[in-house]
Amino acid sequence: MEPTLYSAAMRGNIGDGDFILVDHLKRDEENGYQVTPKGNTVVHVAALYGHSHFAAEVLKITPALLRCQNKKNETALHIAANEGHTEVVRVLLACVEDHNTKEKLTTMTDASGDTALHKAVRSQHLDVVKLLVKEDPEFEFPPNHAQETPLYLAAESGFHDALIVILESCKKPTYAAGPSNRTPLHAAVIQEHKDCIRSLWRWNKPLCEELDLWGWNSLHYAVKLGLIDVVSYMLRWKKSLVYLPAGSENDWTTAIHIAASEGDVNMINELLNHSPDCRDLLNSNNQNTLHVAVLNNQDEVVRFLLDSDKCDSLVDEPDSDGNTPLHLLAASGNHVPELINHPRAKKMSFNKENQTPLDIALSCKVATKKEKLMEDLCSIGRFGKRDNEVKQKYEYIPNPNDETGTGVKMQLREDDHDKAKKADQEEVESIMKSQQSKCSSCFRIEQSRRGSSLLIRL
Repeated sequence: MEPTLYSAAMRGNIGDGDFILVDHLKRDEENGYQVTPKGNTVVHVAALYGHSHFAAEVLKITPALLRCQNKKNETALHIAANEGHTEVVRVLLACVEDHNTKEKLTTMTDASGDTALHKAVRSQHLDVVKLLVKEDPEFEFPPNHAQETPLYLAAESGFHDALIVILESCKKPTYAAGPSNRTPLHAAVIQEHKDCIRSLWRWNKPLCEELDLWGWNSLHYAVKLGLIDVVSYMLRWKKSLVYLPAGSENDWTTAIHIAASEGDVNMINELLNHSPDCRDLLNSNNQNTLHVAVLNNQDEVVRFLLDSDKCDSLVDEPDSDGNTPLHLLAASGNHVPELINHPRAKKMSFNKENQTPLDIALSCKVATKKEKLMEDLCSIGRFGKRDNEVKQKYEYIPNPNDETGTGVKMQLREDDHDKAKKADQEEVESIMKSQQSKCSSCFRIEQSRRGSSLLIRL
């Protein structure tokens, strides 16, 4: 672009003794419009620097510049909206009416699929948002190439005022098929913008049932993030939401499992208050809430669940591999005496590989609390080895791709039979020798107190 013309557009100079704007524009019209290296016309430049009067004068002379696009397919309206130059936006929209432009300026998209409203919302210019929405309330403002609608962008960024303007002024605001198939409510919950959540909720309650690409609805994310008030009004609207699975067909969990994996006792309490029977829900691995709490080392949740006799049935419930929560505790190397000494955990239990919790604890490589764990297991008679020998060594391998911590398997690995047998026998004998007198005493005390339901904690 000629330096004199570019400088005039930057300063908003429509003419002085040495410069006459109309002369330059007429020459441009005859010889082709001048542009910058980015493809910006003189109107783009005026829009960038906020010179509304200059833009108006240019468009009186050369109205065709209104719809010209630069190398990013941006019109001057895109640039003015992005910069928040309200008066420039007002002038450009007025020129649409004056010159009867066939295609509405507000519907034109740039190379990213953004309309001017996308730009204004992303840059958080409320006055521009109001002008653009008022200009074309019938337009649905579809998603850009990243699947973002202006409504989605407002929800994700917490631009609540713009969100309200769009909801109240647009007759058909588009909300579906956002990034990762998420709705604006997903976005507001994930970013924890509670004012946006409330407004979207009042506008369209069924949004909370929509699933994203990973099979999670808005309630699942609210549970994960500990948004108790959000969860509360969703469940007051529809209690059945608590039973909806989160995940894929073959790998799914539920709201109460998510709360357990996060260690959120208050959230678990909230879910149980709305739907007491959700305590019995199982995930795709047939694991209950206690299984998941143990797998994620959420000791507070474990104690909370064990503190209620309504959760007793969870203690000895096997998962798909036959593992009770105590088996998984042994695999983790963690030590929770409240679970070890629970009356329903004291019966001899074997998983599908004929292992007791002690068998698993012996082969566990996690050493932090392993010794104390095995001492307690031995002290209550958890000796294991149904076949009286170790035929395989077992290793606890968590699934690294499982965010909820619920996809844990006991996997076999080959090992030397004689070494494993000898090492395990020596370890058991050592522990048993030190615990022998203590064990017999504990058993007698437990028998004498059984009628009073006292638990012996070692």
